[in-house]
Parts: sequence; C-alpha cells; structure tokens
Amino acid sequence: GPDADESRLRGGGIVLSGVRGMGERTVKRSTKKSKLLLHIGPHKTGTSAIQMALQSSSEELTKKNIIFDSLESYEGHNSHQIADMLSTGRKSDAKKTLEKLNECGQLCVVSSENFSRLTLDDVKFLRENLKFSDVRVVYFLRNPLARIKSDWQEFVKHGYRFTFLEFIAGRLSRPVNDRILNDEVRIAPWREVFGPNKIDIHLYDNIDDVVSYFFAYYFKIKKENNQDRINASLDLEAVEALRALMGLQKVFLGKPNVFADDLKGIVKRLELITEAHENKYRRSFPLSLDSFLLRSIEKTLLQRNSVSIINGDNPDFLFTKRSENYQFISPDIWLEHPDLTNSLFALRAKIIEEYGHPQVDHRLIQV
Repeated sequence: GPDADESRLRGGGIVLSGVRGMGERTVKRSTKKSKLLLHIGPHKTGTSAIQMALQSSSEELTKKNIIFDSLESYEGHNSHQIADMLSTGRKSDAKKTLEKLNECGQLCVVSSENFSRLTLDDVKFLRENLKFSDVRVVYFLRNPLARIKSDWQEFVKHGYRFTFLEFIAGRLSRPVNDRILNDEVRIAPWREVFGPNKIDIHLYDNIDDVVSYFFAYYFKIKKENNQDRINASLDLEAVEALRALMGLQKVFLGKPNVFADDLKGIVKRLELITEAHENKYRRSFPLSLDSFLLRSIEKTLLQRNSVSIINGDNPDFLFTKRSENYQFISPDIWLEHPDLTNSLFALRAKIIEEYGHPQVDHRLIQV
C-alpha cells in the first residue's frame, strides 16, 4: 500500500492516502482527514504485546500524528470496552463510546482481540457509527495447529473445566463453524461490511517478531520488542492442576501469590507421578491440516481472502506446518491417586472459604 502523505483534492472530494496499506478513498462533502487502524486480533497472535508496545510508544506516535486510543476510562492497555459492549447488547453505551473515539482525528489506532468475536450485526453497527473517512482492519492469521493447544490453555486459566480431548472433540465435530479451526468464521463479517480491500491479513507464522513487524509495516518505525513473553504457555501438569480446580483457578489470575505453595505442591506431585509411570498418564493426539475437512477449510480461507493476505508466499497453502501431535495429562491420574486428589480438594476448600464458589462463565461452556 502507499506510504502516508498529505490529502489531495480531486473531483470535489478528498482522496486520503493513509498509512501503509490503508489505500485511497474519495470522501464527499468532508474536509476532515481521519483514519482508523482497527486491529481486531484475534487471541493468541501477539495482541497483548502489540497493545503494550502501542501504549509505551504513545508519545513517539503522537509526534507523528498517530493516536493510540486505549480508552483510558477502561482498565487495561486496549479497547476491549467497545467490543464487550457490542457483544453484550449494550448498543447505546457502545454508541457513546464510539462518539468519543470519532473525535480522535488524524490517524487513530485501536486494538482489541475481542473485536474478532463480533457477529455480522455487531460489525454492521460498528461501521454505521464510525465517522472516520477511512478504516483499515488488521487481522493476524495463525496456524490453527498452533492455536488449538494455546487456546485451550488460555480457556483453562479463565475457568474452563473440560479436558483437552473434550475440547478438541468439540472443535472437530463442527470444524467449518469453529472459530479456532476456521478463521473464515471470524473474518467473514468484516469482509462483508468493510470489503476485502479494507482488510489486511498477516500470516502470523511468517513473522519473527509481531511487534517489530506491526510498527515497521504501519508506521515505518523501527521498534525493538524488549518485553518478556506475554501469556506464556504452561507445563502440562500445571494446566491439568488448574483445570481440575473446576473454575476456581480464576483466583490465580488476579491473585497469583494466593495459595501459590498449595498449587505448586500439587503440580510437583503430578510431575513426579507422570515421570514415574512414563507414558501412562501422558497421552497424545495427532492432527493434520491435510485431512479432508481441514484442507477444505484452508482452501476456502485462501480463496475468499486472497486479496487481503499480505505476507503469503505460497498460492496453494496458507500454513507451512501441516501436522501436530498434542500431549496432555489424562484425568485418570486423579482417580488412581487419592492422595493427590485429597490435596486438590483441600486447595478447593481453602479457595471457596476465602472467595466463595466460582461464577460460571457461560462463554466457556460453549467454546
């Protein structure tokens, strides 16, 4: 796409050349130069790292007339607020927030992975209430083989209760409509509303450092990513210990030092048992993108979004890695080791006594 430059009068309107990739668009009866770079995620594609880098670089960006709108009235370094309002039906609240966003002017950058969860109606509402003369949607497409395990772990940390096999079986029972196995489900509403020429799809697996890439591509700024890895993967035993807490693990997200020794003790005991019994409790599950259904999904995704894909180097395949063998801990370990289970129940009792029973997140029942 063209580099950023000044607006040029043409045919009674203003032709805007945005930041790299933002294209040109004639705006009738308007003299306001306003562009929105809308980074919609999805989850597990470096979104937190990008958001933190945008926040830490806000002063440098402002000097280039680029505004990262983190909506500071909301906690965090991102704009989950808008997406959350839309997904929960609070349209009037969302409209007020969008009115604030529309005042940004120049080039405004908004980032939230929760935008990728919006329905077609939500995206239409968003488009109708955005007053920017030019909007570019940014999406990072990651190999689903890499996302499956990390998504499951992320769900577990937030209270998901089902085993890895139950999780993956649910996905494979409806792969075409699944948001992890088929990114087309997430992309389609944005393509329909904004058009394929207004969407940038970056292949995440072809990028060494997503923060450096993002800043170089959109702002022509050299940005070193000096942050520690965010949302790092957990060991198999740690994930299984959290999952077995059946929703109570959410306590450790906000208060990681609470009952930390109890949790570490259970994880250590799990490790000793799995090591002593070799492969009895460590199980595996193979999956290939070259299976009929997953290959069909990949072909459709490539065909429908070919004009939007930025850094693809293969006209026939989106993803280089074609297969994965997932390891997980069998839940049988809890049935066959009562002392381990008693330690888990003791920890559950402590958490419930201190914080009460967990509230079930309906979104984690449906994933």
